[in-house]
Amino acid sequence: MEKFPHKISAAVFVTAFMPSPYLKYNTKLEELTQRQGSFMDSQCFYDEGPENPPTTLSLGPNFLATRLNEELVTQQVKLTKKRYGSSFIACDQDNSLEESLQMWMIEMNPPHEVKDINGTDHMVMFTKPLKLFSYLGEIAKKYN
Repeated sequence: MEKFPHKISAAVFVTAFMPSPYLKYNTKLEELTQRQGSFMDSQCFYDEGPENPPTTLSLGPNFLATRLNEELVTQQVKLTKKRYGSSFIACDQDNSLEESLQMWMIEMNPPHEVKDINGTDHMVMFTKPLKLFSYLGEIAKKYN
């Protein structure tokens, strides 16, 4: 988004870390750990040196088995204060990013709109695909 702002109409974050010029990755990671406990067998990698934010969070097999079904890779980028019509879709049963943490990120870096999909977990594209598709369609029409 930051590299090609002329190509971005809207950014949609579905129960995910929202990039923010106000919240560093480490702050979000600390808040997540404080609220939800450890990352168990996961590892952070500091490819740009220990004085810089982690470049990758490799989720361990035990964490994946109990919390979610995918690997999360992070990248340090420069962020602007523009939100490009950002939208956040919150899921109330996400075990990898609890609803209270989603609300904290929204409060700390408010998007233009927030939509809720109740009764679903982190894999909303599998558990409530029609609702997700409906919201994505609404957002696309709004910012097109």
